[in-house]
Amino acid sequence: MSKVMKHPRSGVKVRMYRHGFGDCFLLAFRGNKNKPRYMLIDCGLHHRVDNHRELVKETLNDIREACKGHIHVLVVTHEHTDHISGFQYGYKMFEDNKITVDKVWLSWAEDENNETAKMLKEKYSKDKQAVMIALNELNATNQSLAEGIERLPSFSDTLGLADGDKNTEEAMKLIKGLGELEFCNPEEKPKIIPDVNGVRVFVLGPPEDLKLIRMDEKSKEMYLRGMWIDRDLAFEAEVMDQYGEPSSEDANIKEMSYPFEESYRRKEESETVNQFFQNYYRSVGHEWRTIDKTWLDAAGELALKLESHRNNTSLALAIEIESSGKVLLFPGDAQVGNWLSWGELEWKIGKNKIKGKDLLSRTVLYKVGHHGSHNATLKEKGLELMTRSDLVAMIPVDQKFAKNQGKNDSQGKPKGWKMPYEKLLNSLKQKTKGRVLRIDLGVPGQADTTMTPIDWNEFEKNAKGSCDEYIEFTVEA
Repeated sequence: MSKVMKHPRSGVKVRMYRHGFGDCFLLAFRGNKNKPRYMLIDCGLHHRVDNHRELVKETLNDIREACKGHIHVLVVTHEHTDHISGFQYGYKMFEDNKITVDKVWLSWAEDENNETAKMLKEKYSKDKQAVMIALNELNATNQSLAEGIERLPSFSDTLGLADGDKNTEEAMKLIKGLGELEFCNPEEKPKIIPDVNGVRVFVLGPPEDLKLIRMDEKSKEMYLRGMWIDRDLAFEAEVMDQYGEPSSEDANIKEMSYPFEESYRRKEESETVNQFFQNYYRSVGHEWRTIDKTWLDAAGELALKLESHRNNTSLALAIEIESSGKVLLFPGDAQVGNWLSWGELEWKIGKNKIKGKDLLSRTVLYKVGHHGSHNATLKEKGLELMTRSDLVAMIPVDQKFAKNQGKNDSQGKPKGWKMPYEKLLNSLKQKTKGRVLRIDLGVPGQADTTMTPIDWNEFEKNAKGSCDEYIEFTVEA
């Protein structure tokens, strides 16, 4: 039996791979002369999933067979292993031309010639270096926190790699060379899929506003690097001073971060101070007083900020079927700041104007961001704007896996990631009348009580979930 993924007569067929905790979506459109055109949106798996290398390679093999070894548009939303590990472990598939690519779409944040992108990458690299250096010490002083940090996708590019694997930076370099490279910006006109008529792709994000990119789940709190000294900068400077190679800038930041001017500080070298510390701080039996390394715990908060900021640079796309106005929303792992920027967007199409909120109101398929976490789907300016009665949600989540992640508790057991977040999941079920497709649970086996028999029959016709390898849903024009 052929494993070729067939395109629908109209609209688009969406395949969500069920390989585990990660994003991998293959879309099939009807092209000119009734030939299929394929779009791959991400291909990754979390590095802590059992047999993750083998699983992601198996997924790539299935993709190769499904699209006959040719992808017309490759979309990579952002540089996290659970979105790009297919290119870390399965890069040979591309280097040996077993899978070829026509076009590569990346966000402007990956453009080396974009000044804002360069500034973001420099700041990200410096922050990450500080956390990685601190990790070496934390493994000895606070192993629970260290393990929690190591579970984050932002830190898996250098942790747990086998010989021959590519880190995420190397994988992104590979991706950029696979086809004709296009950096996507919300200010541009809608993009076109080659040889596909009646479909256009709106770029929603990320915004180039640093305030929005650095906006986390609290929505009102912004992380800006200005003329003042914040905790992150002080932490970086101290890490580099004690464990790295400090620059003159680091030395200045460290000096400015002290609570008192130098003339008011007591020097530990003095005989009186040394004697005090020897008697009451460093002597046997007084170990409980030691807090010398406690400041390193700030690495955990900084690591989470880095994760959030990287997610906020996700390439977010709205794929519109022109004849019906139906929209498929693929936001990557966009968080608060990215989502908020969509409300300000507007495109002029002929004599008409299309706004970001219009696209949300016409969304019929929503790829739920960040595995259904609490901070990657907005409420009032997000899900509540999706008012279509035929809305379907796809969540790339494995709840059992998520429960075994995160920082360890006092008993040494992971506290768990709340994915999918219960309140969000309940809202999704209500908005979709139960039409929620999940990697771990597949397709619902029966109609929700709020769904009519006609609605259920239509959903059941378009949702195929008998295969353990993937779930498919067809959005008809």
